[in-house]
Amino acid sequence: MRKREVIELRHRINCVGWPCASAVINKERSLTARPGKHTGVQEHGIVTQVLPQVVIVVPVFMMMQKMGLYNTYTGVILTILATSMAFPILLMRSFFDSVPFAMEEAAAIDGCSRFMALIRVIIPMTLPGIGTAFALSFFSGWGQYLYPLVLTRDAAKTPVTVGIARLIDNQTPWEMVMTGTLISIVPAVIIYLLVQKSLIKGMSSGAVK
Repeated sequence: MRKREVIELRHRINCVGWPCASAVINKERSLTARPGKHTGVQEHGIVTQVLPQVVIVVPVFMMMQKMGLYNTYTGVILTILATSMAFPILLMRSFFDSVPFAMEEAAAIDGCSRFMALIRVIIPMTLPGIGTAFALSFFSGWGQYLYPLVLTRDAAKTPVTVGIARLIDNQTPWEMVMTGTLISIVPAVIIYLLVQKSLIKGMSSGAVK
């Protein structure tokens, strides 16, 4: 697999996989949990966001070495996914909890299964939240620096953030650094323009319950 294809696959997993997984996890939990009852998922997810990357990067590095995943795309992908999954889940939980249960009951009366109710009723009502999770997951994955820096050795396996940083030395080619920086922000700008309505609506509607 070529480098560009692997990089695109990594960002697709990070940007699309977590919002989709968050939708299923949060909706399933909302359907089964009683009001005021906590299953511990939210509390354990907060821990991964509280700990700084510099605190866990050394244990992660040692673990990846023992697993034979050092200097591989798989190691970087798994690390970023494991440390980034909590925020989309916590974000989308509030959106799914705001969906009236009567909508699901109405879908069940019309003959929808729980999965079909999720696809045809719940997800269309929570599209702003899904768009927000998608955009923020992309921005987080696209700007990753520390984990790829520590977990990769070959220049061909590093993302653009690490590649630009490695150009800076005593004889820095600033024209290449500026060009690379400009090119690197283009995908983020495009994603923002595509989901800006959902992003603004999702962040504002999720702020007040």
